[in-house]
Amino acid sequence: MLTKEQRTSLESKTARYHRNISQASEYLTERGISADSAVSARLGVVDESIPGDPNAAGERLSIPYLTKSGVVDIRYRCIRGHDCGEISCPKYLGGVGVTPRIYGAGFLVSAGSRICIAEGELDSLILTQLGYSAVGVPGANTWKRHWRRLFEDFTRVYIFCDGDDAGHGFRTHLMAEIPTAEAVMMPPKQDVNSMFLKEGRDYFDRILR
Repeated sequence: MLTKEQRTSLESKTARYHRNISQASEYLTERGISADSAVSARLGVVDESIPGDPNAAGERLSIPYLTKSGVVDIRYRCIRGHDCGEISCPKYLGGVGVTPRIYGAGFLVSAGSRICIAEGELDSLILTQLGYSAVGVPGANTWKRHWRRLFEDFTRVYIFCDGDDAGHGFRTHLMAEIPTAEAVMMPPKQDVNSMFLKEGRDYFDRILR
């Protein structure tokens, strides 16, 4: 349970970082995320150091977790022009000691009979941008056992998985948790963002419609 002070701090940071969103316009365009989607999701760019990255200012995208009650968490994605894995740079950072949450949890209430689960916040944003109800899970290792109950009433659950070893692990883990779901593997070395840029809306419409 967040305190009033924590909620106020998260809201203040989200508003401040969002004013810097133009600094990430090139990165967002390269990921296929529209300006409208960035505004709706209240994405931003940090302008200060954060735990785990003292040089984060201007170099990390802020991704707030929005609910009806306000901002409940913020994650930070590196947007530097390098391969994070090659230089041991944390691609994502979150609050110290923060319990993982489902990104876009509002869709668990507003979605109809089907919902998508994406591997990551930005992949879920693309699916949302295309008009599909989608939530994001930041990796199989963050999955909480009780989350599976949230998907029991959906007629169709689609799990979108990256085309790499981690993606295969994500599929295996989530299919064990939600056996009635349908796994959608992206081609090798691809994810939802890259396939949207390569193939456009039609690729996903063929899968989901």
